[in-house]
Amino acid sequence: MQLKSFFQKFAACFILGITLSADVLLVGRDKRPIWISPAMVFGLAGLCFFASIIYAIVWYFKTKSKEEDLPQKSQFILDFIRYALAFNVASFGWKKIFGQQFVVPQHIADIPMSQQSGEWLTWFYFGHSYPFACIVASMQIVGSLLFLFRKTQMLGLFVLLPVMLNILLINVFYEMNGGALMQSIVLVMGVLYFLLLEWDKLMLFFFQKNEDDASLSVSNNPIKNIVRFSAIVFALLFVYRLENEPKQNEILIGSYDVKSLKVNNKAINVDSCIMDSTLTKIYFDIGDVCVLEFNRSNRRKIGHYDFDNVQKQIKLTFEQSPEKIEVLTAKLIQLEDPQQMLMLAKMGSDSLQITLQKLK
Repeated sequence: MQLKSFFQKFAACFILGITLSADVLLVGRDKRPIWISPAMVFGLAGLCFFASIIYAIVWYFKTKSKEEDLPQKSQFILDFIRYALAFNVASFGWKKIFGQQFVVPQHIADIPMSQQSGEWLTWFYFGHSYPFACIVASMQIVGSLLFLFRKTQMLGLFVLLPVMLNILLINVFYEMNGGALMQSIVLVMGVLYFLLLEWDKLMLFFFQKNEDDASLSVSNNPIKNIVRFSAIVFALLFVYRLENEPKQNEILIGSYDVKSLKVNNKAINVDSCIMDSTLTKIYFDIGDVCVLEFNRSNRRKIGHYDFDNVQKQIKLTFEQSPEKIEVLTAKLIQLEDPQQMLMLAKMGSDSLQITLQKLK
């Protein structure tokens, strides 16, 4: 393919510049020699970008002054971009295989999930399954290899685009660090650039007419189209109905701190108590799940509850084993503070008086 206009030359050199800059930052980020400072890495990345832009201008004016503009020069630039893109994407693929991505430091992994940033949650989630990481890595490596050959370039693009686009969306909406975000933006731009170069072929492939179109057009009547759209509409109505079913326990759902506790009319200092048998938190969760937490997250009783919104009464059933079933019945009383309520409960032979502070 020959790049003729200034826009075509500038676009190619722009993609080349940002891709080379991304490669420099990728290589210079990890395990660089001590004598190479971060400033040198960023400086080299900037030099690659601006040199590419300057080359686009020089290239255009040379051809404009009637100097020979060989198609081989355009193809060399495109091949250079392909190589730089493939190197970058394949590097991230190999990093996944060798366990250099999706690694969470232990001091971060031990922080409760509700206190984690989107970035660490993402890395912890994807790092949970090494086989899945290898599948993503294989698509990046195989896609990059296919992309390097002109005959399989389009196939490589179709392999890489969904993977890289998904990574870009994760980096944006899960608030990944700026370096990861910029790398994914550059790679997606590179893939989209080559797809745009093949725009005519894509339109022909997806929307070409063939001999069967005549017979197919006869079947495209309004009734059949309505039936087709009805699948989407009925799915919407089904989910909408589930979403708007009356939920009597909706006002109860949340997590609660135990502010004060009396067991058999004996007050227990919750704040200073370190006993594992002391109730410190209660969760009323989705799916009518109730969790009693006793001073730490690994000391819990989990069960289900029924809530009478009219009588403000609740029945909790905790199945610890097939032979042992514990039942807690309680009356809920709303206090002056709308975020606090009093639970007068009975569990086995014990009577409980619990003041709860709603957290969320």
